[in-house]
Amino acid sequence: MPLPRIIKIKRLQQDAEIQKRMKSQQSLVEKRSNVDAELSHLKQHVPLMSDTSSECYTNPNLHELSLEQIDGAITTINTLEAESNDLEKLIEKSQEKLSRERAIKESLKELESKVEQSQQPSQPNEQVDDLVIQQAGLIQYGNS
Repeated sequence: MPLPRIIKIKRLQQDAEIQKRMKSQQSLVEKRSNVDAELSHLKQHVPLMSDTSSECYTNPNLHELSLEQIDGAITTINTLEAESNDLEKLIEKSQEKLSRERAIKESLKELESKVEQSQQPSQPNEQVDDLVIQQAGLIQYGNS
């Protein structure tokens, strides 16, 4: 298979990987948004004060809840906060990977362009081979 075609296939694969990563990241962002909304809703209805009994007098919603229910809600809040933080870290990692994927795509575009130029008889094949090896090293480094 000719080199320009191989590079074009790799670039198309990279495009597909970028699209997949963007969908994954969007899913993470939506999930975090849902978790944060649930967390906000819970925080409105459950006090986070250490003295729950004094809060019961001032908050009419708490008269109906037992201490066990309040404790369960606080545990849920803590769990949701941890999940939100974990999702934030995943979003950051996904963003870093997406940036690397885009850099690889740009390298492939450059490589494709240079290989197409090299198909014209103006450049010696050794220069093209060196360039291909150099770009392949950058791409491999980006994928690791």
